Amino acid sequence: MGLKWLQGYVVCQSHKGSFERFMNMCRHHGILLWGVKREQAVEFCVCVKDFKKMKPIVYKTKLHPQIKKKKGFPFYIGRMKKNWTFFSGFLLFFFLLHFLSTFVWQIQFQGQVTYTKETLLKTVNSLQVYRGMKRRSLHCDTIEKSIRQKHPDISWVSAEEKGSLLVISIKEANPEVGRERAGRFCHLVAEKSGIIKKIVVNRGVACVKPGQKVKKGQILISGIVPVTGDDETVVDKMGVVAKGEVLLVCNRKFSKEIPVKVCEKEYTGKKIYQTEYEINHKTFVIKNPIKRFNNAKKYDIITTILPKWEDLPIPFTFTKRKKEFREYTFVIRKRNRKEIFKEGKRLYQKLLRQCRQDGLEILSKEAKITKQNEKDWLISGQIRFLCKKTRKQYIAESELKIDKKAEEKQDGDS
Repeated sequence: MGLKWLQGYVVCQSHKGSFERFMNMCRHHGILLWGVKREQAVEFCVCVKDFKKMKPIVYKTKLHPQIKKKKGFPFYIGRMKKNWTFFSGFLLFFFLLHFLSTFVWQIQFQGQVTYTKETLLKTVNSLQVYRGMKRRSLHCDTIEKSIRQKHPDISWVSAEEKGSLLVISIKEANPEVGRERAGRFCHLVAEKSGIIKKIVVNRGVACVKPGQKVKKGQILISGIVPVTGDDETVVDKMGVVAKGEVLLVCNRKFSKEIPVKVCEKEYTGKKIYQTEYEINHKTFVIKNPIKRFNNAKKYDIITTILPKWEDLPIPFTFTKRKKEFREYTFVIRKRNRKEIFKEGKRLYQKLLRQCRQDGLEILSKEAKITKQNEKDWLISGQIRFLCKKTRKQYIAESELKIDKKAEEKQDGDS
């Protein structure tokens, strides 16, 4: 049937004539008929080239076949010639689809934590890898090797080509945070001055007791463990990395002046608008030539990026920015009593927020705002907090040596 479709055939129909004689004569002349049906009329299929040979047979048998349908490749080509614009567009679509698939249209990054997409994209672009390049010029092995060389803290890189998408997956090395120095012994010393509330020693020797006052930098847990003999004399000193938990109750007094006069911005109401287009890091500015900047004035700049074109699969970077310049001047004015107390509260809350950010647990707090004179106001008070922080103080080798002269003198006295 496939060969018949390529050659082309017609479906014929006849209502009168000697069909039996017609079939015998077609068989005698080597004309193939198929799909023969006989109901109200005779219907059969015949190839195009055989249909042209049937003219003398039709004349003898007085059979008048009428073409009902035309099927096959030759007739399909004929219909295509009539609608050549549609079929040309159809072929052009697949050609363009194949042509565009030979380019890289998007670069995607996965797995980055500390590195931004822009930083990695600059690194990749420096390797002549960019959106819009031909896929045959893309070498994933070279990309992986170059990224590892330029960024040593990236432990693993995988560049994979998925159609027109280049996917670069990275894995960053774990930073060494809080790792102790190898072979170094240390004490734990006080971070702040205060009173010991609790001390728990896991390694080392406690140098203070609960309720004792300590100063900043004083040793709390010693990293030197004495080794005593049978007579309870120190025969050796062993160094360890001191470890434990120490809670300090600390008081912090504060006093800060509240400025009565304040310099504030005052907008004049004048605005200047400016539009910027950035194409491949080249900026083009469009502005109103009538409204110009006064260099003696000051402006606040409000920038709006609209729209964001960074993620579109285009072979160049395009950014549109709309800038609004608001003119302002500085005005010095005097705060009233309500504003002074509001500013004092703001300074006080800022101090408390800083204490919490430092990891301090606030136990109690008090503050007051007082008027010193007509021009000066003061906020003062104290904060009582719990400090859990300690710091390390590394032990020198000389601290682990025993003073032999003092030991000999002690033996002589005995």
